[in-house]
Amino acid sequence: MKPKRKFSKKELKAQARENSNTAHILQHKTQNENHTAIFLPDQPKQKIALSKIITVRDFAQKLDLPVQTVIMELMKNGVMANINESIDFETGQIIALELGFETENEDTNKKEKDEEVLKDGYERPPIVIVMGHVDHGKTKLLDVIRKTDVVSGESGAITQHIGAYQVEVALKDQKRAITFLDTPGHEAFSSLRAHGANLTDIVVLVVAANDGIKPQTVEAISHAKSAAAPIIVAINKIDLPEADPEKVKRQLAEINLLPEEWGGKIPTVEISAAKNQNLDKLLELIILVADMLELKTTKKGLAQGAVIESKTLKGFGPVATVLVQKGELNIGDIITVGKTWAKVKAMYDWRGNKLLNVSPSMPALVAGFRSMPETGEIFQEQKDEKIARQKISQNTKYQPVKSIHNQGSDSNISTHIIIKADMAGSLKAIEDKIKEIDQSKIKVEIIVKAVGAITETDVNLAEVSQAWIIGFKSTLTPEVRKLAQEKKVSIRNFDIIYELLDYVYGEIEKILPPEIEEKIIGRAKVLKTFHQFKTQVVAGLEVIEGEILPDTDANQWRDHRKMGKVKLKSLELEKQTVKVLKTGATGGAKLVKKSPFAKVKKNDIIETYQIIKKEQKLRRGR
Repeated sequence: MKPKRKFSKKELKAQARENSNTAHILQHKTQNENHTAIFLPDQPKQKIALSKIITVRDFAQKLDLPVQTVIMELMKNGVMANINESIDFETGQIIALELGFETENEDTNKKEKDEEVLKDGYERPPIVIVMGHVDHGKTKLLDVIRKTDVVSGESGAITQHIGAYQVEVALKDQKRAITFLDTPGHEAFSSLRAHGANLTDIVVLVVAANDGIKPQTVEAISHAKSAAAPIIVAINKIDLPEADPEKVKRQLAEINLLPEEWGGKIPTVEISAAKNQNLDKLLELIILVADMLELKTTKKGLAQGAVIESKTLKGFGPVATVLVQKGELNIGDIITVGKTWAKVKAMYDWRGNKLLNVSPSMPALVAGFRSMPETGEIFQEQKDEKIARQKISQNTKYQPVKSIHNQGSDSNISTHIIIKADMAGSLKAIEDKIKEIDQSKIKVEIIVKAVGAITETDVNLAEVSQAWIIGFKSTLTPEVRKLAQEKKVSIRNFDIIYELLDYVYGEIEKILPPEIEEKIIGRAKVLKTFHQFKTQVVAGLEVIEGEILPDTDANQWRDHRKMGKVKLKSLELEKQTVKVLKTGATGGAKLVKKSPFAKVKKNDIIETYQIIKKEQKLRRGR
């Protein structure tokens, strides 16, 4: 849906340039929000790449700003668009300029990067993620692959699991490297993609030959498709007497994954991880697919990549497992990640061996961070520490200054839900209704949606991702229910769809903080000031409306402009301390100034108020 515009782009761009050339304050006010962000012209502007068309949600993520702030800026410039609607490049360029950002065309930028890669032509190892049902042999397969690593040598001093590893395998007359991401379930995989880190080149889908396709297998397939990564199906456990690889292939065909030997495009290989059977064929197939993908990048220029996981390590402080995507990361390099940065003090591979440099597609544990980086964030090497600090300053300065109005509408509040249903139609209906929830109040993320029973896998995923599980005519065993109780995971099952939705809305409303309102108690006019200091003043007041009480907060107004906030500490009437001044009364008041410590002047209006908290309610649609 193309948003309507009230002004021409030429007018908007001229206004944006004018605003960007002077220091200015943008104030965005909604019923529950009062954001103030200050932009200074002499600070370096961050550059972002925009595509021809971009949704408002993605645009806000590029700017690293709350969606509400971006929507308000669009409205301020005459563009009416909600979170899911799209804007074009020129509109995005105008709004970005208003908010202190420079822009470049993503398509042009991509072309330049492609040309850079072609000139360098560094052939990088493929990045592979192994996915599948929890009992189908994924862990065993990864363990065996790790043991096929032909690089000899004892483990180093660091033996911590770092979430990713690179092995060299001997294939015929050459050695080839393959990087495996060892992510704990699909949540970490989704987290990386949510931050724009599409790291995966190839997905290996493990399916047990004796068990076939399971709901969790379908979930893994949807993740692989969303990443636009080619899928290799490893049909495992062929050593078991009840193994039926052909049945698995039929099931794959039924879900539009037609095997190559049946005329499709999905390569399959029959293996036994337990017996180390045909694993060489799987690794050869991975290399073959990688060669077809022509995975090339550049080792030149500043390093860039993504954070796979982060934690605190004794003796090192905050550390992160990173995967380099371009350039080369060296000891002593300066990198920025979101709102933190690091001077690389030490790097280790997955065996614990020290590294001096890390090439593209190579994972490493990096020490030297000032604070904990977030999983999935993109890291970028900077030329020096000064630039890094400026970058971090830019990433943090756009955080809105929270006033009392927006304490109940922080869009950073989120909740995770796992949905299981008896039929695909029911599942779709539930998903559509949940998606109608106002995302400006709370981010509701459905991390799993599948047809079938509620399983132990669902419970384990809910525990690590702090999700709650809802089922519609779904089933669960006593063992699963007991596990959920042990792990304190909420499971609710329903037979009527609207009872389910009422429950979901009710639970989400419990999470939302209350809406904050300022109920005006009284207004007084400043007649004279005495003993004016930076943080306090004694003033003579005339009450013009309502009543004035001691120990109350107040807004200070001048010529219809809010100058700041004060607190009335005490009141006097005819040199006697009183507890109230009513309409028409004149008396003295001791005022304590709050930031920004504005000077109180004659004829200022002091407006006292009471804080009212109201429960937030979500609009229900039927």
